[in-house]
Amino acid sequence: LLGASSVQRGPLPALVAEETLRPWLLLGIGGGTGACDKLRRSVPVLERAALEPDLILLGVHGIWLCDAGAAPPREPQPLERFAQHRERSAARGRFEAKNYLPGASEEQSLTRLLRELRPLTKRVVVALMPEHSAYRARVPPAAEARVRAGVAAAGGSIEVLDLRAVMDDAHFHDNYHLTLEGR
Repeated sequence: LLGASSVQRGPLPALVAEETLRPWLLLGIGGGTGACDKLRRSVPVLERAALEPDLILLGVHGIWLCDAGAAPPREPQPLERFAQHRERSAARGRFEAKNYLPGASEEQSLTRLLRELRPLTKRVVVALMPEHSAYRARVPPAAEARVRAGVAAAGGSIEVLDLRAVMDDAHFHDNYHLTLEGR
């Protein structure tokens, strides 16, 4: 399981292992703008560990491919509540289709990450991670289109698993981080 905060605060490896009867390792580094480049830092770790996983599941959010410019730096924050979280996303242009440009830098980063992951495993799955319905309704379809374009550009048979609507809204701490029960 590879991803940023929504994967780190997402499926619990022990429960996934119990369900699938296979061991799982959770890796993740940062999130938000530049998330795919941050997640590429996990590739050398996987290479050196020589784990030879049967499957790498990469959890992503379409909003990562928003190309509205870098967010202003800020101190790490505790998880924000729904309204503040949506306000910050709106301020960063994540709800505007014009900010999801074909071939933009974030899409290229996703493609590079996937190309680096493919040789490490038999199967790569990109999971569009769960999102609260109110948030999901504001994210333009262009966000998913950019994820799918980045996957297609990586070549090979990378699967896309759409999990955005699989969780009831009551299982979210904020717009895309799950509560313990949701995990």
